[in-house]
Amino acid sequence: MASGYDDDFVSEMMKNLQKKGSYSVPKEIMAKITATFAGCWTDEDTCRKTIHDLFENEHVLIDPHTAVALAAKKKYEQETGDHTPSVILSTASPYKFTHDVLACIAGEDMADDFAAMERLHALSGVKIPPSLAALKDMDVRFTRSIEIEDGMQVIADRMKEVGNVHD
Repeated sequence: MASGYDDDFVSEMMKNLQKKGSYSVPKEIMAKITATFAGCWTDEDTCRKTIHDLFENEHVLIDPHTAVALAAKKKYEQETGDHTPSVILSTASPYKFTHDVLACIAGEDMADDFAAMERLHALSGVKIPPSLAALKDMDVRFTRSIEIEDGMQVIADRMKEVGNVHD
């Protein structure tokens, strides 16, 4: 839309992204984008504080992704003065980040994931999602851990293995 629906321009930007890993948008197009969209970020301490404060003040339990969105919205409002009502959709469960959320709201660190889930439930009253609770009784499927620098080779090797299975 900001490019005036210029398919050739968009195609060129995508080629640059693929070949160079990035692309630059001309100032006039960027002006159109920033007139409609804003981007904000937050650091980990602010994320933790957001989780803590919302639970402490309103007894609402949120995950780190939602905390980033809330903190970014607050930062945007402070920087721009724009208080347009908005909706923030939580797409993750706090129980997927039990250790982090528990540390934020109670300052507790538990070694056992399932004990941490139970503790978070006891503190919040928020039901543990059945799909996550069921993990306790399931077999561990993956145990391998790799170093970041080995990632590409491991993926390439695995793709070859999978390709051989399907030949």
